[in-house]
Amino acid sequence: MNEVQRKIEELKAQAQERKEEMRQNRELQALSDPKVVEAKIKAELRDEEIAKLRNYVEQCQHIVESVPVYDTRTRTQRKWNKSAAYQFDTAVQLLTNLANNMQYSPMEHKELMFNVVPLSVSTVEQITSMFNRNTRYSNIQDEILKGTAGSEDEYKDMFRYLTLQLNVEFNLDQFDKERLDYHEKVAVARAEKMQAQHEEAKELHQQSLSL
Repeated sequence: MNEVQRKIEELKAQAQERKEEMRQNRELQALSDPKVVEAKIKAELRDEEIAKLRNYVEQCQHIVESVPVYDTRTRTQRKWNKSAAYQFDTAVQLLTNLANNMQYSPMEHKELMFNVVPLSVSTVEQITSMFNRNTRYSNIQDEILKGTAGSEDEYKDMFRYLTLQLNVEFNLDQFDKERLDYHEKVAVARAEKMQAQHEEAKELHQQSLSL
């Protein structure tokens, strides 16, 4: 290494040291503010709680994948269902995805899942009932079944209880009338789309029979 290259490397090292010093000073200054410390702790707790819920989902998903169960209806092996209440935040999405799979899984999977997740059968039934009672299309009845958006207090009471059961704090502010009404509107749109697809499939079937 010649003199010029050596000098360049020294300047780079000095710049890196100065940058690290500035970063540490900035962090020290921020942590001197109680509000910043509180915000940092809340963010870290939130990350830990989301990780806990995600871990429950991953463990239960692994159960489905590692314990083959044949589905006579679809004539395939049972798979993890991705359905969830996507109109709400990440914690609620993970919880509803978990509950849906626990509720509607075959007994071989269900027993193993309840050994992993600290929720009772009745609690899981309540969760799925709350989020799946919106308007839906019934393929068997070939009609749209009117549902309900549910009340704010009902959702908030349930998630206060779930906070105690799972040691995960849920954002109760998201369960307001506007969000719950939107959840129902999404369900209506989905039901209408499914009905239209079913009608189209029936028409194509009739056309194929007439050929």
